Amino acid sequence: MARSWRPLLSAALLFLLAPFSTALPCVKVPGLEGIAWALSLTMEAPLFFLWVILLAHRKKLGKAPLLEALLLNVAVLVLKYLFNTPRPVPLSTPGYPSGHAARAFWLALRFGGKGALAYALLVAWSRIELCVHYPLDVVGGFLVAVLVRDVWKEVVEPVVGAVAAPRGFEPRTTGFPKPRTG
Repeated sequence: MARSWRPLLSAALLFLLAPFSTALPCVKVPGLEGIAWALSLTMEAPLFFLWVILLAHRKKLGKAPLLEALLLNVAVLVLKYLFNTPRPVPLSTPGYPSGHAARAFWLALRFGGKGALAYALLVAWSRIELCVHYPLDVVGGFLVAVLVRDVWKEVVEPVVGAVAAPRGFEPRTTGFPKPRTG
């Protein structure tokens, strides 16, 4: 496990930044609210799960990405209520970490590509532009995405592979075991 320090670093930064999440103000650029809303809507939970299902199917990855995406969303909700930080405008859920940013960055980390990372940055910007998150909220979202992705790769995949192996399965790089052929 060459990267076992990354989950610890992500978790430490996530907890260290939480008390300061409201320190930087949101900044609006006049005339960009419509673009920001459109970008932000693409990472609402139902559309996010649709993206995950479509990408996992397209890449023939099975159910592992969907389960990992579920873990991500549970982690975000638990952390939001654990930190219980306000948003720039009153909404029904706490602000830190940003779920939209976490979902966008997780998609970029899970399915890759420079375009996906650029898109994640745009979604993170949209949350700040709409003043529904402070800048450090979206940094927290990024850290949750890194944390969940690393924990999944370093803990869940090896455990599932080790548990399934004795029953005639071998681990796959995509997350879950596949049946042996022959």
